Amino acid sequence: MAKLFISYRRSDTQYQADRLHTAIRPHVEDPARNIFIDIDNVPLGVNFATYVDEKVSQCEVLLALIGPDWLEARAEDGKRRLDDPEDFVRIEIASALKRGIPVVPVLFDDAPVPRPEQLPEDLKELSLRNGVQIRRATFEEDVVRLVTGLKFVEPKPPPPSNGIASSETSNKISIKSLLRTLVPGIFIFIIIIAIGINFTKPYTDKDKISSTSYEMNKRFCAQFDQDFIVYFERDTYDVTSAGSAVLDQALSKANEYKSCKIKSISITGHTDRSQPELVSIAMSKSRANAVADALFKRGINHELIDIQWRGESELAVETDDGAREPLNRRAVVKITLDPS
Repeated sequence: MAKLFISYRRSDTQYQADRLHTAIRPHVEDPARNIFIDIDNVPLGVNFATYVDEKVSQCEVLLALIGPDWLEARAEDGKRRLDDPEDFVRIEIASALKRGIPVVPVLFDDAPVPRPEQLPEDLKELSLRNGVQIRRATFEEDVVRLVTGLKFVEPKPPPPSNGIASSETSNKISIKSLLRTLVPGIFIFIIIIAIGINFTKPYTDKDKISSTSYEMNKRFCAQFDQDFIVYFERDTYDVTSAGSAVLDQALSKANEYKSCKIKSISITGHTDRSQPELVSIAMSKSRANAVADALFKRGINHELIDIQWRGESELAVETDDGAREPLNRRAVVKITLDPS
């Protein structure tokens, strides 16, 4: 998951921010470094606005937590906080918007996304950003939707500023872009050379050359190494619309490897610890089968699919016996590719 900056107003969503932070931490590698949530650690003597702007620039996605009082929160003088250019919430969100960083409105207790006319000029674009509702009654399920959505967010790197540092950053970005463009071409060029050699070398070398090309292509296909996770509602094995989107994303990514084909798909079903063991085993099997059926309907040969089920034996999040945990109610899909 991308590096996150959680923006919230303490008078509005402090409790929700703490709870959301706790729920997201297991899904972020090195959360202490890759989730920035509080401004209490601003070093003494530094420019506050500059420091916050720098921290925002280092994130890849900003979560803007919006509760019922976010829009109309007032300072001691009675003025609306958002109308103050030095308001820290305004600084955080405006900094992300101007850099092109994805900003996700996280709406608590049915708070709406603010309309453009309700926002200062540098925040108006926030009204156009797609957000997610998180309610107290369905908090766990709503967090799963948020986490699933964040996995498919395409982070946009911030535009470089002027100076030597920006030049170095620009060069790095250019080199990465160049490599993304050249590597497939180089790979194809090598294959063409191998084929050309195949026609010029004696017949006795043919098998050796063909084997070398195949092994190169096999290593290329092996680079596709990613797990896709389908989450389920409690006590059910129905594939939700969010789960269907995960499967579509998985097949789409596999199809990006043009010289490869799907060799196998393993599906492993899991449950949380809310049910007796035998029920959990049966439910995890049903979830794996449901995902397999969904893939079959998308044109995948059933002979390529391997189904396994683990019940509650391999938890994503450790819990007490009897506890409900939406992140444990899942099926893990693993796709393996081979040369076409």
